[in-house]
Amino acid sequence: MLVQEKITAAATYPASERFRLLHRNGYGRTLIKIGAHYVPRRSLILALSESLLLMLSLVLATAVRFHHLSTAQDYLSHPGNWLRFVFMTLTCQLSLYYSEVYEVRVASNRGLQLVRALAAMGISLVALSIFYYFVPAIRLERGARVHLIGGEDAQRR
Repeated sequence: MLVQEKITAAATYPASERFRLLHRNGYGRTLIKIGAHYVPRRSLILALSESLLLMLSLVLATAVRFHHLSTAQDYLSHPGNWLRFVFMTLTCQLSLYYSEVYEVRVASNRGLQLVRALAAMGISLVALSIFYYFVPAIRLERGARVHLIGGEDAQRR
Protein backbone atom coordinates (compact mmCIF):
# COMPACT_ATOMS: atom_id res chain seq x y z
CA MET A 1 0.00 0.00 0.00
CA LEU A 2 2.86 2.37 0.79
CA VAL A 3 4.41 1.84 -2.65
CA GLN A 4 1.10 2.69 -4.31
CA GLU A 5 0.91 5.95 -2.34
CA LYS A 6 4.42 6.93 -3.49
CA ILE A 7 3.55 6.20 -7.10
CA THR A 8 0.37 8.28 -6.96
CA ALA A 9 2.21 11.11 -5.17
CA ALA A 10 4.88 11.14 -7.85
CA ALA A 11 2.24 11.12 -10.55
CA THR A 12 0.25 14.01 -9.00
CA TYR A 13 3.22 16.40 -8.83
CA PRO A 14 4.93 17.22 -12.11
CA ALA A 15 8.73 17.33 -12.16
CA SER A 16 8.85 21.12 -12.00
CA GLU A 17 6.59 21.14 -8.93
CA ARG A 18 8.74 18.53 -7.20
CA PHE A 19 11.79 20.71 -7.89
CA ARG A 20 9.99 23.74 -6.43
CA LEU A 21 9.19 21.73 -3.31
CA LEU A 22 12.82 20.69 -3.13
CA HIS A 23 13.95 24.28 -3.61
CA ARG A 24 11.43 25.61 -1.09
CA ASN A 25 12.88 23.38 1.62
CA GLY A 26 16.30 24.98 1.18
CA TYR A 27 17.97 22.00 -0.45
CA GLY A 28 17.65 23.38 -3.97
CA ARG A 29 20.41 25.91 -3.43
CA THR A 30 22.89 23.21 -2.39
CA LEU A 31 22.06 20.63 -5.07
CA ILE A 32 23.31 20.53 -8.64
CA LYS A 33 21.48 18.49 -11.25
CA ILE A 34 23.74 16.17 -13.24
CA GLY A 35 21.75 14.09 -15.66
CA ALA A 36 18.79 12.75 -13.74
CA HIS A 37 20.48 12.99 -10.34
CA TYR A 38 20.80 15.79 -7.83
CA VAL A 39 24.28 15.99 -6.31
CA PRO A 40 25.13 18.09 -3.26
CA ARG A 41 27.35 21.01 -4.24
CA ARG A 42 29.72 20.28 -1.37
CA SER A 43 30.29 16.70 -2.55
CA LEU A 44 30.85 17.82 -6.13
CA ILE A 45 33.42 20.44 -5.10
CA LEU A 46 35.17 17.88 -2.89
CA ALA A 47 35.31 15.31 -5.71
CA LEU A 48 36.63 17.84 -8.23
CA SER A 49 39.26 19.18 -5.85
CA GLU A 50 40.41 15.65 -4.99
CA SER A 51 40.67 14.82 -8.68
CA LEU A 52 42.80 17.90 -9.19
CA LEU A 53 45.00 16.96 -6.23
CA LEU A 54 45.43 13.41 -7.55
CA MET A 55 46.48 14.69 -10.98
CA LEU A 56 48.88 17.23 -9.44
CA SER A 57 50.42 14.57 -7.21
CA LEU A 58 51.03 12.35 -10.24
CA VAL A 59 52.71 15.22 -12.09
CA LEU A 60 54.81 16.06 -9.03
CA ALA A 61 55.79 12.39 -8.60
CA THR A 62 56.85 12.35 -12.25
CA ALA A 63 59.01 15.45 -11.74
CA VAL A 64 60.61 13.94 -8.64
CA ARG A 65 61.18 10.62 -10.41
CA PHE A 66 63.11 12.05 -13.35
CA HIS A 67 65.21 14.62 -11.43
CA HIS A 68 65.60 16.74 -14.59
CA LEU A 69 62.84 19.05 -15.72
CA SER A 70 63.50 18.42 -19.42
CA THR A 71 63.13 14.64 -18.99
CA ALA A 72 59.91 15.09 -17.03
CA GLN A 73 58.60 17.43 -19.75
CA ASP A 74 59.40 14.81 -22.39
CA TYR A 75 57.51 12.20 -20.39
CA LEU A 76 54.53 14.48 -19.85
CA SER A 77 54.44 15.54 -23.50
CA HIS A 78 53.13 12.12 -24.55
CA PRO A 79 49.29 12.05 -24.51
CA GLY A 80 49.28 8.38 -23.52
CA ASN A 81 50.81 9.24 -20.17
CA TRP A 82 48.08 11.79 -19.49
CA LEU A 83 45.46 9.14 -20.32
CA ARG A 84 47.11 6.87 -17.78
CA PHE A 85 46.93 9.64 -15.19
CA VAL A 86 43.25 10.22 -15.96
CA PHE A 87 42.50 6.48 -15.78
CA MET A 88 44.16 6.22 -12.38
CA THR A 89 42.34 9.31 -11.11
CA LEU A 90 38.96 8.03 -12.33
CA THR A 91 39.53 4.64 -10.72
CA CYS A 92 40.38 6.26 -7.39
CA GLN A 93 37.42 8.65 -7.62
CA LEU A 94 34.98 5.83 -8.41
CA SER A 95 36.21 3.83 -5.44
CA LEU A 96 35.80 6.88 -3.21
CA TYR A 97 32.30 7.47 -4.55
CA TYR A 98 31.13 3.89 -4.12
CA SER A 99 32.64 3.75 -0.64
CA GLU A 100 30.32 6.68 0.17
CA VAL A 101 33.13 8.97 1.33
CA TYR A 102 31.27 11.97 -0.08
CA GLU A 103 28.05 11.33 1.85
CA VAL A 104 27.05 14.05 4.29
CA ARG A 105 26.29 11.62 7.11
CA VAL A 106 29.77 10.11 6.78
CA ALA A 107 31.48 13.51 6.79
CA SER A 108 30.19 14.28 10.28
CA ASN A 109 31.78 11.13 11.78
CA ARG A 110 35.59 11.25 11.47
CA GLY A 111 36.10 7.60 12.41
CA LEU A 112 33.65 6.37 9.80
CA GLN A 113 35.18 8.73 7.26
CA LEU A 114 38.66 7.28 7.89
CA VAL A 115 37.40 3.70 7.60
CA ARG A 116 35.61 4.46 4.34
CA ALA A 117 38.65 6.27 2.90
CA LEU A 118 40.95 3.36 3.76
CA ALA A 119 38.48 0.91 2.25
CA ALA A 120 38.33 3.04 -0.91
CA MET A 121 42.12 3.06 -1.09
CA GLY A 122 42.21 -0.73 -0.84
CA ILE A 123 39.50 -1.11 -3.47
CA SER A 124 41.29 1.22 -5.87
CA LEU A 125 44.62 -0.59 -5.37
CA VAL A 126 43.01 -3.96 -6.09
CA ALA A 127 41.10 -2.59 -9.09
CA LEU A 128 44.21 -0.94 -10.53
CA SER A 129 46.28 -4.08 -10.05
CA ILE A 130 43.64 -6.15 -11.87
CA PHE A 131 43.46 -3.61 -14.71
CA TYR A 132 47.25 -3.46 -14.96
CA TYR A 133 47.50 -7.25 -15.04
CA PHE A 134 45.01 -7.70 -17.87
CA VAL A 135 45.91 -4.53 -19.81
CA PRO A 136 49.62 -3.85 -19.23
CA ALA A 137 49.65 -0.95 -21.70
CA ILE A 138 47.77 1.31 -19.25
CA ARG A 139 50.03 0.83 -16.26
CA LEU A 140 52.27 3.60 -15.02
CA GLU A 141 55.83 2.59 -15.66
CA ARG A 142 59.07 3.74 -14.22
CA GLY A 143 59.90 5.66 -17.36
CA ALA A 144 63.07 3.85 -18.37
CA ARG A 145 62.28 4.41 -22.03
CA VAL A 146 62.27 8.16 -21.53
CA HIS A 147 65.71 7.96 -19.93
CA LEU A 148 66.95 6.05 -22.94
CA ILE A 149 65.46 8.49 -25.41
CA GLY A 150 66.71 11.72 -23.88
CA GLY A 151 69.50 10.61 -21.58
CA GLU A 152 73.13 9.65 -21.91
CA ASP A 153 72.32 6.33 -23.60
CA ALA A 154 70.95 8.16 -26.65
CA GLN A 155 74.20 10.10 -27.02
CA ARG A 156 76.33 6.92 -26.95
CA ARG A 157 74.62 5.47 -30.04
